[in-house]
Amino acid sequence: MSLAPPTVNTGGNATGSGRTKVALKPGHSLMDWVRLSNDRNKDLTGVGGRGIFGAVTEDDLRKHATEDDPWIAVRGEVYNIKPYLEFHPGGVDEIMRGAGKDATQLFNEIHKWVNVKSMLSSCYIGPFVETPKQAGKTKARKSATSLAPSPSGMATLKVSQPTASSLSSSPQKPKKISRILAAVGKKSSLVDLFKRKASDATHDRLEVDSPIFETTRTSCPGSPVLNRGKKTQTAHHKLKRRQSVPTLFHKARMADTEEQTIPQLHYNWDQTDVNVIFTLQTNYKKLDHGDVVVRVEKGVRMTITVSLGEIVYEVLGDLYAAVTGLAVNFVDKWCDVCFTKQEPVHWPVVHKDIPLDVTFTQKKKFEMKYYECKVRDVKKVTHDTKLLLVEYPALMYVSVPVGHHVYIRHTVEGFEVSRPYTPVANFQGDSGFEQGRTILLMIKIYPLGSLTQHIGKLELGSTIDISSHDGTFNAACLTAVSTLCLIGAGSGFTPMAKLIREFLDKRESVDREQSDVAIRQVKLLCANKTVEDIMWAEELDALQSSSNGGFEVCHTLSKPSREWTGLTGRISKQMLEDFFPSSDQKNVYVCYCGNLPFNVMIRRFLRQLEFQDEQCHLFK
Repeated sequence: MSLAPPTVNTGGNATGSGRTKVALKPGHSLMDWVRLSNDRNKDLTGVGGRGIFGAVTEDDLRKHATEDDPWIAVRGEVYNIKPYLEFHPGGVDEIMRGAGKDATQLFNEIHKWVNVKSMLSSCYIGPFVETPKQAGKTKARKSATSLAPSPSGMATLKVSQPTASSLSSSPQKPKKISRILAAVGKKSSLVDLFKRKASDATHDRLEVDSPIFETTRTSCPGSPVLNRGKKTQTAHHKLKRRQSVPTLFHKARMADTEEQTIPQLHYNWDQTDVNVIFTLQTNYKKLDHGDVVVRVEKGVRMTITVSLGEIVYEVLGDLYAAVTGLAVNFVDKWCDVCFTKQEPVHWPVVHKDIPLDVTFTQKKKFEMKYYECKVRDVKKVTHDTKLLLVEYPALMYVSVPVGHHVYIRHTVEGFEVSRPYTPVANFQGDSGFEQGRTILLMIKIYPLGSLTQHIGKLELGSTIDISSHDGTFNAACLTAVSTLCLIGAGSGFTPMAKLIREFLDKRESVDREQSDVAIRQVKLLCANKTVEDIMWAEELDALQSSSNGGFEVCHTLSKPSREWTGLTGRISKQMLEDFFPSSDQKNVYVCYCGNLPFNVMIRRFLRQLEFQDEQCHLFK
């Protein structure tokens, strides 16, 4: 894995994904658009009313590609975006990139989390009808695989149940598929290959195996230590030779791109009378806490989501019986998902009626999921900033990676509004914080904020819709960094909080393992209006005092009081030059976050100081 830091972005959300905002004209805020959209005396479709035009073909759409008359197709629906142009946070030029065509892919790449049906409902023209494409002349060869729709809407490759003669102990050659749409489904149906006999044994084992890996295991709470290393066999599943099944994940040819290899994921399951354990294994990289999301609904409906680079896998289906507890453990390229059975009895199979599905899709096409979470604590940080401790639903595991964000959504006057927020580290040692079960969100409440006004009213026990995490920042880049330089303006401090904790933790780990490594240090430069606006001022000072030179913080205020003795004014090129090491020093990395003018200014300063793009990362 490359340790090179990610390239700087000119814009983006909380992880630098490329989303850029512009300053809107007065009277063009989100709430202004909501009021305009709800005015029934105005026709925003331009065709006499919603749905009157009927189905829109590609030829129809191409005729409306100018700024005077722009239509856009997103997720199978066509909208007249002329009334919305000057309300678009990314500016007119940005939204016009999709005019006159199907902009679904472009939309999903930039802000797939936005509910376009809600946002542009008053501009709806009609359904989009694609022109049928001519079928290819070459017919695919018949094989054990076939395409079929899955409940998730993605195409799924079904593997026919192999016969004894088709099983081979030698690895099969990877097969090529034309598109990354989905992976093999119903993998667990292979349990029928193994004739199980009734047994009173307290520990049983079944593996759905790939010919690539030897099976290893870790232990889960409440279960015995399971064998790690060479695969073992039980009396009930004694096989004459190691059986292999068609590998689920092959080399694939992405549409219109060069051939590339899909990261591989494999799973098997074990059980005791008390627990059922799923083991996930990959050849892609070390599995981190943020790569796996686990959810069990109504005690039996299981979904395990695994993110491997640009590919997202899902293992989903109904478990054989209800479970009441969940624990997730990580060891290198392995992850054990351990469930506690509601009834301590032997399961003949892992699924209930229908075998579990295994599907995959490209990350940029993966549908954002929201969960109803509960507010467990609310604390005041500054006069206009709150810290929320939020708990995910029962039987759910989510760990948001460093530099990634989640979305909060709420319906405002009939419109679904969502905004990204970056979870912060547990600096204050909150006793209610539990890794994988809760997150801490530091949110500034704006007087005219369409969403934060609702957030500001949340109290203990309130519910709030929070999405799965999203982002591109890779914390692996910190491994090769000796000095991490952070620049935050106002609430732009929030993505830095977890970075500070992560970097210092890695520093302690490296120092323990290698005594000759270079000194690792974090330097934070924060800009605020007044001293009352500084987030976690006391916590940052305490961290600086206890870090043995590992952390240094400096504040500058644009509206200081007479008692203020620190830096004053906006961040300048001279401040960066005085506080941070020079760009030619080895392994220096810079992250910065603020509003658009601030980010443009900081990027200009960094380039003047000869920091290369690969040394910088923008959070926005």
